Amino acid sequence: MQSSLHKVVAVFDFHGTITCVDSLLPFCRQLAGSLPVFLGGLLVCSPILFLFALGAVSNHRAKEVVLRHFLRGRTTSDLERTVAEFVSKRLGVLLNGPALERIAWHQANVHQVILLSASPELYLVPWARQHGISTVLGTQF
Repeated sequence: MQSSLHKVVAVFDFHGTITCVDSLLPFCRQLAGSLPVFLGGLLVCSPILFLFALGAVSNHRAKEVVLRHFLRGRTTSDLERTVAEFVSKRLGVLLNGPALERIAWHQANVHQVILLSASPELYLVPWARQHGISTVLGTQF
């Protein structure tokens, strides 16, 4: 039996732990709506992506430029709809089953589960709520 003085806290990263791959590009693909628009957006962002690949630009900066491009001009309602579609239709195929099982084990043992990620809270929070995780620390806009 767990003592009330000792609470177990389980912290999970999103990419590479809960997901098998990074979810940023699939999210941008969802934002783009069509493959040609997505590929065009990547082409527009290619200078910063090239600099990132060379190590001349940080991951943070590259993500910022790419997200800014794909989020530009969106209304709040459009963004909420797109996020909901992404979480329900695209994110599931990226998930790592054993990590989800481990989260469920922690929850069954009444441990506090925290999601910590450099990914946008924009889609992390709705995903986490669906999985019973109330504490999310991610990138805010």
